[in-house]
Amino acid sequence: MEYNTIYEYIPEATNLLQVIPLLVFVFLGFGLVFYLKKYMKPYSFPRQILMFFGYLMVIIASIMIVVMLIRIPEINSQERQLKSEIRQKNYKVVEGKIERFSNYDESGHIFESFTVNDVKFEYSDYILGKGFNHTSGNNGPILKIQNEDRKVRISYISKDNENFILKLEVERKEE
Repeated sequence: MEYNTIYEYIPEATNLLQVIPLLVFVFLGFGLVFYLKKYMKPYSFPRQILMFFGYLMVIIASIMIVVMLIRIPEINSQERQLKSEIRQKNYKVVEGKIERFSNYDESGHIFESFTVNDVKFEYSDYILGKGFNHTSGNNGPILKIQNEDRKVRISYISKDNENFILKLEVERKEE
């Protein structure tokens, strides 16, 4: 049986570019404060409110940057471990039809789950994590695959009682 690869996880290094939007907020906050101090009448109520929001923007963005920078070693360690498991082929493979498909809404976020030969997979577009997480609500392929009654082959890793999809392959249609 031949399969087409729909998704394949490719480990990548921590992307420090995610800090750039936060830096923009820091600069916008400082720019707002600088502008207000230089060009607005001192001690007016609107100036004080805008200065408060400027400083608040700087403080919140700075805290988020620090938290991101503190987590970099942990994220890099997880990536190295995942790369090692993929390289050593320490992952499991399950093959079969998608069963018990469910897409449910929990607190405003869409989660999907399904099983293949009693192996359960659960994911959401709104939770960043390793592996496949593209729900049908955002044009993900799983519901379509199930409706077409095609088999899948899934390579996955189990961590903390969760299965992360590393590779999703779909049975080729016979023409």
